[in-house]
Amino acid sequence: MGSQFTSIDVESDWPRVSGESRLPYFVGQDDSAAVSAAIGQLRLGYVGLGSVGLSTCLHGARLRPRAIYTIDPGRWKAESVLTHPIYSGRVGEPKATAAGRLCKWISPTTEVFALDGPIDRLAAEELTDLDYLLLATDNLQAELTTSELSRQLGIPLIQASVDGATLVAQIRTLANSVESGPCLGCGFNRAEWDYLNSGAKFSCEGYYEGEQHAATAMVTRSTSSLCSIAADLSNMQLLRRAGGLGKSVDDTVLEYCGFTHKTVVSPLPRREDCVCVDHRPWRRRSVAGRLSHRSPGELVEAALGFSDDLATIRVRGDWFTERAACSTCGPRPVRRFVNWRQDPPACDNCGRPLAREPFFAHRPVLLEALGQCAERPLVEACDLPVRSVVVQGRGETVLLVQEAEAQQGTAT
Repeated sequence: MGSQFTSIDVESDWPRVSGESRLPYFVGQDDSAAVSAAIGQLRLGYVGLGSVGLSTCLHGARLRPRAIYTIDPGRWKAESVLTHPIYSGRVGEPKATAAGRLCKWISPTTEVFALDGPIDRLAAEELTDLDYLLLATDNLQAELTTSELSRQLGIPLIQASVDGATLVAQIRTLANSVESGPCLGCGFNRAEWDYLNSGAKFSCEGYYEGEQHAATAMVTRSTSSLCSIAADLSNMQLLRRAGGLGKSVDDTVLEYCGFTHKTVVSPLPRREDCVCVDHRPWRRRSVAGRLSHRSPGELVEAALGFSDDLATIRVRGDWFTERAACSTCGPRPVRRFVNWRQDPPACDNCGRPLAREPFFAHRPVLLEALGQCAERPLVEACDLPVRSVVVQGRGETVLLVQEAEAQQGTAT
């Protein structure tokens, strides 16, 4: 998984209980163990840990999945106590990390990772391990970004939202399996597109990377009960889809209205005039051995079946940096894939941190622009582990993924 996530661990002496110890015998299933086993292998990603998302995430932890990833740049506020399942002592904590700790306490055997940052910080390659993405945020830009990432990777997406004034909870379930399927943008109305195009800035209650900014994103105005219902329905869709229960929920909208207590399920169609033009999932190919031990040229050929100097390659979303600027020594050669958010390079002459020069940093990068690096093992041009690579050429996008057995060894 992406190196930007922090592993969460807590000290717990709670007794270990099996995931199926409270599951019923579902209609159409021989025993609860079959459903529990299927869910126990899932890796679940949660984007947005607010009024709806936190409850969704905690429900997910009680299903005892294999792994949980929490993503949110915000912090809980005093008002959060009104709609979140938290107490006042949690106010001010970063949502993703704090939610991750709660999940780890609930399910000590689940691997838990957190990113206290926005979803747009992540490249699609950093989410390749996920089996589901569950989304609950009032941030329209984050919704589109999450939808795009899930669609590219072919990961099912379950989105929960509420409208407090009408007491409506709405759950969209996207299969993301075929080009003809819908994305979240297909369901946006004119007002939502106008709001996005107005230049409004979305920053999750104004918190981003430890700095406070003016918040222009919509704030959830609802009751805790409606938020809880949305979370419950979201997890019900996850349980049904992952456990093979009932009819397919793919590409549907589930809507509950508190004024009438009516629930309606409608198809979510693909809009031909959707602004999100490319609905094609990336083609995914497994590669034997370590990706880091292959050259970019070999990886392009493995992805496309032929060599193509005009193909592009993207490694973890890093920038291939030809050179960077030192405030003391001037331009310095780099010729490496660099994660400028996490691991910016230092000047090889004076040791000062280098600054990225946009013209000399590429993401993705043309194979021919790599020069000699195109024929050298990727490990020589990368400081961090590589488990997936995106190759684009002649109208096709391919995600190369390192085979599972190779992932069990050393990082590179």
